Parts: sequence; structure tokens; C-alpha cells
Amino acid sequence: MSILLPFPTVRLLLSEVSGEAHRLCTRMKNFSQGVRGYLFQGRFSSCALDEQHLLAVARYIAWNPVSAGLVKNPWDYPWSSPGFQVGISDHGPLVKDRTLLGLIADWEEFFGLEGEEEPGIFRQATRTERPAGDEIFVAKIESLTGRELKIKSAGRPPKLA
Repeated sequence: MSILLPFPTVRLLLSEVSGEAHRLCTRMKNFSQGVRGYLFQGRFSSCALDEQHLLAVARYIAWNPVSAGLVKNPWDYPWSSPGFQVGISDHGPLVKDRTLLGLIADWEEFFGLEGEEEPGIFRQATRTERPAGDEIFVAKIESLTGRELKIKSAGRPPKLA
């Protein structure tokens, strides 16, 4: 599973942003290793995140290679953005803003708060394609989209008398 946090500056479909990001990552990895082929698999899915969940997903993404035993620190993994965000690398092929829209000033401190987040909420939100956030955030997204997005109880509604 690959997780991206796109912030398009022009109106694009998220599938287009995801496709371009996957294309760039695949090219970079394939050229560096002199190979050909696909890097990602599976269906694209997305969900809107409130600020709290955005930060949790950013931390979760950064700690994935550490949790997998590939590196000791998030910024040591060359195929993710933490090296750019902490200033080790001058080049972030997919990242232009080191501050995550002004939310994070000190990435090393942020990454030092090892991921206590439960990835289940992200997986549930992307599986159902519903927003991950508190009731106020969900209500705002409902207002913007004109769709009811709250998770309802399963099953048939009870009959009215």
C-alpha cells in the first residue's frame, strides 16, 4: 500500500495526482536500479483528513520504513520525504513545502513522537471513502459536497409506526 498526502495547487482529480506521483516514483526507483516494471499495485482510494488525522497520517507514513525494519530513522529511507523535510536532502521530487502547509516547524521533533496512531482509522476511511475527522469536520465536508457522509448503522432502517 502506498500512501500519499497530495495538496494540488490547481483543480485536478486526485486520481491524476496519484497517477503522476506513482509515475515519478516508479521512474526514479527504476532508473536508480537499472530495472523496468511496476512499483505500485492495487486500486487508488482516498479520503479527506482533518488536521489531527493529517498529522497522524504524515507520522504513520514516515514511520512505515522504520516499522518494517528497513531503516533506523524515518529520514534514512531514500524513497520517502522525511530526508527532505529534516534538511538532509536538498531535493524532494514530490514535496515542495517542508512545513506541511505550516503545520510542522521541527520535523525531527515531530518524527520523534513515534507513531502511536492506529492505522485502522486510515484504512477504514479510505475503504469507505469517507472523511477522517471529527463531527465538525465531517459536517463541513458534507456542506461543501452536498452529500451525507456520516457513517450510519448497518442494516435496514426500522419501520415507522
